[in-house]
Order: sequence, then C-alpha cells, then structure tokens
Amino acid sequence: MQPPGGLRPYEEIVTDMLQRLQQEGTLTDVNPGSVVRTLVEAFAREMAAAYAQLKLIYDMGFLETAEGASLDRLVAIVGQQRLNGLRAEGRAVFKRNPRVAGQVSIPAGTRVLVHVPDLSRQVIYATTEAGELQAGQAQVTVPVAAPVDSGADPAAFTFNQTEIAAARIELLQPIAGVAEVGMPWPTAARGYQESDVELRGRVQGLLEAAGGGTAKAIEQAVLSTGLVKGLVLRDALDTTGPPLKPGELEVIVDGDLTQPGVLEKVREAVAREKGPGILIRLQPMASKSLVVRLRVLPAAKDLSADRRTTLRKAVHDAVRQAVLELKAGDSLLWRPLMARILTVDGVLDLSDVTFTVDGVSKPVIVAGAQQPDPDVMAGALERIALPDQGPGVTVLFTEEKAVVVRFRVGGLTVAESGRPAAAFAMAKAFQEHLAALGGGIGTERTLSYNLARQAVLAAAPGPVAGSATFVLDVTYVPGGAEVSLTAAGETLTIAAGEVAQVHPEGPVLNWG
Repeated sequence: MQPPGGLRPYEEIVTDMLQRLQQEGTLTDVNPGSVVRTLVEAFAREMAAAYAQLKLIYDMGFLETAEGASLDRLVAIVGQQRLNGLRAEGRAVFKRNPRVAGQVSIPAGTRVLVHVPDLSRQVIYATTEAGELQAGQAQVTVPVAAPVDSGADPAAFTFNQTEIAAARIELLQPIAGVAEVGMPWPTAARGYQESDVELRGRVQGLLEAAGGGTAKAIEQAVLSTGLVKGLVLRDALDTTGPPLKPGELEVIVDGDLTQPGVLEKVREAVAREKGPGILIRLQPMASKSLVVRLRVLPAAKDLSADRRTTLRKAVHDAVRQAVLELKAGDSLLWRPLMARILTVDGVLDLSDVTFTVDGVSKPVIVAGAQQPDPDVMAGALERIALPDQGPGVTVLFTEEKAVVVRFRVGGLTVAESGRPAAAFAMAKAFQEHLAALGGGIGTERTLSYNLARQAVLAAAPGPVAGSATFVLDVTYVPGGAEVSLTAAGETLTIAAGEVAQVHPEGPVLNWG
C-alpha cells in the first residue's frame, strides 16, 4: 500500500489517525471493515501518496538526488547541459513518381514520420544527407536519424523489424517527384548520452573548482599548470602517510619539482586556491624505479636488420607506453603487459623477462617459465616510473648477444639549476651516437672513447670543465663480462652478431 519514497509510511498514518480518534472519544468503532476504519484507510493512502510526491519534488531540487529531466533543468541554472550525441538511426527509401522523368532532389533534413498505431508511438526522423533520384532511377536510399531526448529511453525512438513493418510512414512535407517513402529496415540507437551519474559528477567538479578552497579546486589549479601528471592531497584524517595536524594539507605532486620554475608555479597555484588558515606542505611523489629487460622469440626466422630494428622498437614502445599510462598508486600487472607485448605484430613468445625495481632484480619469466608474484606493486603515494635518462627497456631476440654501454662523468661544472636539462641532453646525445655507429647486427662496428666523449660533453649546456672524467662501461649479455674504456684513443670492437644497446638506467653523473 505504501507508495515508494514516502517520508511517512501508510501504516504509520493509519495508526496515528485511529489512535487520535479513539483518544478524542467521538468515534470508537475502529475495527477492520467498519465505516471509520475504511474511511481512515482511504484517506491514509492518499496522504502517503502526497508525501511521496512531496519527497520526490524535494529531491529534484538538489544536484545529488535530481534525476532525468529535473537534473537537466537544475544544471541549466549554472549554464550546463547534458552531453547528448545519442540518436536513432535508420535508412529511408524514396521512390520516384513515374510521371516525373527528370532529376529529383531530396534535401538534407527532409522529415519522415514513422507512426505505429498499435504502440501509440510516433517518431520524426530526418535525412542526414541529401539524396538524388537521377533520370531513370526508380528509388534511392538515404540515411535518416532522430535525436534521442536527454534522459529518455532510446527504445522509445527505435523500431524493430516487426514494428517497422506495421508502421505508417509518410513525408511531413511533400517533395515534387517523390511518390512515397518507406523504411524497410529496423532502426537502432547509436552514439553517446551522458548519464545522470556522469552529468552530476561533472557539474559537481565544476562547482567545486569554481568555489575555491576545496580539494577539487586545488587539484584543478595544479593540473592546469601543465607541469605535473597528477597529485594526491592528504589532511589530518588521512592515515596513508605521516600524521598531519589539523589545518595542515600535504600536496604530493607527481612531477619533477627540481626543474626550474616548477616548484614556484605549483606553489602559486596551491596558494591561489587554498582556504585561509591552511598550512600547505608540498612534497614530490615517491618514485619506484623500474627497468624492464625482455628476450623475445620472433614469429619469423632470419629477420633482416631493418625488421629487427622495427620490431625491437615496437616492443620497446609497447612496454614504455604501458608504464607511462600508470597513475599514482597504480601497480604494474604482468598479465596485461604480457598481452600487450604479444599483440605486437611479429612477436611469437617471450623466453626471458626481468624487472629491476629500485635496483633489485625481479625475474618474471626464466627460460619460458613464469615465476610466482610477477607484478610490481605500488603504494598509494608511489608512482612506478622508468629512468629519466635511460630508455628503461631493453629488448633482445632469441640467441642475440648484447653489448650494453653506459657512460660515467665526474667533475661537471654545470650549475645546479641546469643539471636536469644537462643530464637529459647528454643522455640523448649518447643514445644517438650509439645508434649512429653504422652497420647492422651482421657487421662489425667500433666504439671510440674519443668520439663518445666528444658527443656527450658537447651536448651539455653551459661550460664543462676540460678535466671532467669520462668512462665508458661495457657489459656483455649473456655472460656478464665487463670492460671499461677510460683513456683517449681506446676503442672497442662490437662483433658481428652483437647488439649495441644503451644501459636501460642511463648514465652515472657526478657533479663538481
């Protein structure tokens, strides 16, 4: 008996009214079936329905509880509307009037009425593009569509095969030369319509950002600088990190605060939006360093040098993109990563995979066998990242031998503010130098200490001391043998069949 959503249940209203009548002593016969009881129950039903309607009206006035058309009208107050690209689409067939012999044009926007009497439903479709009946052409098919109202059920705008066959279809405005129009095929809803939950969340975010002093406002302000990838806010109630005092807000930024100007601009963005009396503690997000080493079994044998280069880069890019897509707090799950690698055209299988996490080796696949616990887990305030100066990912094919090279520099005199840019420039120059040695895996190449040192130090912006030490460290994989070039004139021969690769972690830099 109770209407849904009422503030006062039907049974409660009946009980209250009967008790009041008995207390007043005027009407005492309240047994089921009596005239008094019947009248009370009838009135209580109407009152319960009225309470339900009042609660519904009340709820429709708040962003958190409004739905459908009421939500549309509510967000319109702040100049927003539901994103609606949903429409019912179909095809209409326009047939020629045999008494008209020439060309007949059917303009875009021509309206077609579809009415199904049995359903008491009608929809007006319109052609989405122009059509033409050429001389001698009996009929032409033109796509049509009808917009689906915001919050409406798309099924109310579409027709299945049975319904469309029973429908009356006609042009709302006659076209000279067109005898009749039909829609012999069913229609379907296509596109996207923002749901109540999505619309509510989007408008709430806009209101919070506009109001200032809220977590959303601070987040929007910091992200709008374009200098960070994300951030986490912690207050005194948050237990995921060191305890904070009431009034303190810790802003943990997923970005490099050591880069020139980044710290100042992020601090300004936070200060502009924070509430009065709030003490801000700005911290960089902890980074979990990851290096990935892969040995890949290609689908084809005897790969050409160009094909090896292309396939190696495709696997490298697939892994790197998967890591870059991780957000703060996201763990790197091995199975999705493996699936992404195996979808690369030309990859058959993986024979060996090793993750190095914060300098600790973590075997994932050894001799084709997957090891337990292959995932790399991240804490709520951590971000998994590849090295800044190194590629972070090395790819070898089955039976390939790698010559892994990195350089060490000491005594650099670059100013502290310019060190991040200098490190990046030198690392990039070394990668390009190693890639430009010439020849493929089937040819012999020479790595020169002099040329490598010149390429690296020339890329460092600002003055570099002539006495800066420079060392080339070379590791052979597999095998693990190591050798270093430490003096001018020294060279290293990279034999045919060996792949020259930059160390995934990048260079070792010691600033003077």
